[in-house]
Amino acid sequence: MTNLMDENPHVSDVPAFCPRRPLVPAISKADPGFNGRRMGKFKIQRLLVTGSHCWVFEALDTLVHQPVTLKIMHPSVARFHESSLWRFKREAVIARSVQHPNIIRVHDVTYEDGYNVMSMEFLPGFTLASLLESTGPLPEDVALRVTLDVTEALAALSKNGVVHRDIRPANIHVSQKIPAKLIDFGLARRLNDDGSPSVTRVFDGLGDLRYTAPEQIIDSTSVDERADIYSLGITLYQMLAGSVPFDGLSEESLSHKHFFKPPPPLPADISQATRQLVADMLQKQVQDRIPTCQNLLARLEAMRKG
Repeated sequence: MTNLMDENPHVSDVPAFCPRRPLVPAISKADPGFNGRRMGKFKIQRLLVTGSHCWVFEALDTLVHQPVTLKIMHPSVARFHESSLWRFKREAVIARSVQHPNIIRVHDVTYEDGYNVMSMEFLPGFTLASLLESTGPLPEDVALRVTLDVTEALAALSKNGVVHRDIRPANIHVSQKIPAKLIDFGLARRLNDDGSPSVTRVFDGLGDLRYTAPEQIIDSTSVDERADIYSLGITLYQMLAGSVPFDGLSEESLSHKHFFKPPPPLPADISQATRQLVADMLQKQVQDRIPTCQNLLARLEAMRKG
């Protein structure tokens, strides 16, 4: 085992700002057949999800006999993009630097049998994305509770100078017994980052464009917590309406909607207070948005108290 932790534009201008991300080798959605395989002290149990760069497994830490989550980078991704491993380690460093009950605990990053492996706490339950896919819209009080949980995590990140930059249902874990948790920090960065190549590349700060703030589409390296508030606003809208407010057949058309189109009305049974909250989170101009996660948290707490 090797430890690796030591280490407002005009309409005509929008296409120029739209991301043109470099192609990265796609990972097969098929199970790679790791079940039962030993990787150092870990014994892999089952595949949980396949992402754009990594597989995620449930595994057993055989030294302490505790379940863990393993995030394993696909080797072809590490070979193709020189900053991938740097970002993989950065994700673990940032997640470990902020201890909060609504943020997944990352244990370590190691090199096992030719694979870069990140070990994390195992969380029973599912992602918010899976929940929405199976149930559709959530009750308003449940949606606000999830939003409050995520805002608490974002406020903790902001206090430590971290912007998440990839808030969306796929990166939020939910269950009936514990608060919602942020579970992925692949695009997170510190506000005082030193400008390493993997940070200054615009592409490295763009996740799913359906959830991306307008200013982040233009320049992902200079955004602050208000970009996370916008992304959380999109997520809250989806929890209430059952679909995202903006979608498109191309990156250009989707970006245009983020810049210029108002979100469609929420369902009629949503309270006026929640409607206004969503509207304030989704302001196009960053200076018009709710200014801080702490402000958003105070507002959510006030709404919960009545």
